Amino acid sequence: MASVCAPLQGRRPQVPRMVFVRAPQRAHGASPTQGQHVPPAARAQVIDTTFSVAEGPAGLRAALDRIAAEAEAGVAAGYSFLVLR
Repeated sequence: MASVCAPLQGRRPQVPRMVFVRAPQRAHGASPTQGQHVPPAARAQVIDTTFSVAEGPAGLRAALDRIAAEAEAGVAAGYSFLVLR
């Protein structure tokens, strides 16, 4: 019987890298680079991933469509990192 993982043997799957950053909490809206120039390669877009549970599956679908659209727009705008929050 063939292994379930056989298609991946010998090559690494292409997946996005996740970066976890430990940082102290800051006041709402404060940025560690506020007032400083941030090179384009270090820019990150924060995407809100919340949705109203009261809207049910339709609300989840709408939120996923919005999140996908914001992520695509961020990549097209040149953001290097997308932070899903």
